[in-house]
Amino acid sequence: MVAQTINLLNGHDLNVEGVASGEIENHVLSRLAQMLVNASGAPFTANYINVTGDLVADLLSILQLSKEQR
Repeated sequence: MVAQTINLLNGHDLNVEGVASGEIENHVLSRLAQMLVNASGAPFTANYINVTGDLVADLLSILQLSKEQR
């Protein structure tokens, strides 16, 4: 948005025909609701926090670490 505003201030025209279409898969899967994705657009899964194979144990260990840091 900032770059687009700067381009408009510099006198450039907007060319929407030259813009490639965005991905629609996430909108279809989420029925136009928000989806949890990272900065690359990859959907959030438990793989980010699942280390030992037991999701509950991993979540509890993360909570324990956060308590110890306080």
